[in-house]
Parts: sequence; C-alpha cells; structure tokens
Amino acid sequence: MKNDAGSEENQTIKADDFMKMLKISPNTFKKLLAEGRVPGPLPLGTRNRRWSRSVVMDFLNNPGRYNTNSNTKI
Repeated sequence: MKNDAGSEENQTIKADDFMKMLKISPNTFKKLLAEGRVPGPLPLGTRNRRWSRSVVMDFLNNPGRYNTNSNTKI
C-alpha cells in the first residue's frame, strides 16, 4: 500500500517559505494577507501558520483568480 503522507495535498508551507516564493518582505506579506490578496493559513492554531502546498501552488500559478473579498479561490 502506498503511503500518502508525502503527497502534495498533505504538505504544508510555512509563512517564511511562502514569502520567499513571493519574493516579498514580512511586512508586505502581512499587508497582503490582511487585505485578502493571498490565501489565508490553515486553521492549525494561533501561532502555527501554515498553508496547503496545493493552494499556494495554485495561487502562484494563477494569482488573478484569487477573490480578494472572500479570501477564497473563485
């Protein structure tokens, strides 16, 4: 049986890695996050902010499809 623990849908990305992918500063990242212009983190806790790798890759491949008002993909 294949172990799915390493599949892309189960992987997460830390905020630092997301910022490096976007090539932006922490302040800019916080601003974009507050404005709903980047996907929000998974609900893992108040201090543990991680993003689904598949959501981040989808956002990076097509940022124009991201709905800034509802903080979800359209």
